Amino acid sequence: MGESIDHFEVLGLPRGAALDEEVLRLAFQARGRVTHPDAGGAGEVFESVNRAYVVLGDPASRLRHLCELEFGAGPDATGAVDAATMGLFEAVGAAIAGADAYLRRLEAAGSAVAKALLAAEGVEVQRAVMAAGGQVRARREEVLARLPGIDRELRGDRDLARQGIGECYRALGFLGKWGVQVGERMVALI
Repeated sequence: MGESIDHFEVLGLPRGAALDEEVLRLAFQARGRVTHPDAGGAGEVFESVNRAYVVLGDPASRLRHLCELEFGAGPDATGAVDAATMGLFEAVGAAIAGADAYLRRLEAAGSAVAKALLAAEGVEVQRAVMAAGGQVRARREEVLARLPGIDRELRGDRDLARQGIGECYRALGFLGKWGVQVGERMVALI
């Protein structure tokens, strides 16, 4: 099992998969004002407030933490990933592979003229990477839209809630990695 601290409790928030970013920010600021060492608080208490904000601010970390609190263990990271998320695997992989191949050709181009001849291809590669990034962001939003339903299931069918936490956790893991990879390629292409 992970940490024994209830990060929801640290920030005075109800446990849940769905958490409004503004509510989280306001809870963090309110607790930070009274726990910060400059305000007379203890450093270790303020560190726990910071840690709670970080954990709860990342949906995948929040789901893992919630699962540990509610079920005594984190979500199953090795289960199947939903078809909609896996459907992006080929598109994202192709965009990243295309960007990598283009960047190798650009690096191998020996002259300014050779690099200029690759410019049109570079624009197409950027479009493909941007489209893949858009698909990843859209799928992430779809996964996040499931979180309020998981909160309802926690009050009813807890087995279904645990299954939903695992599915969303795994999907967010893939989407997070792909988002980073797409972002890195975009930076390299600019």
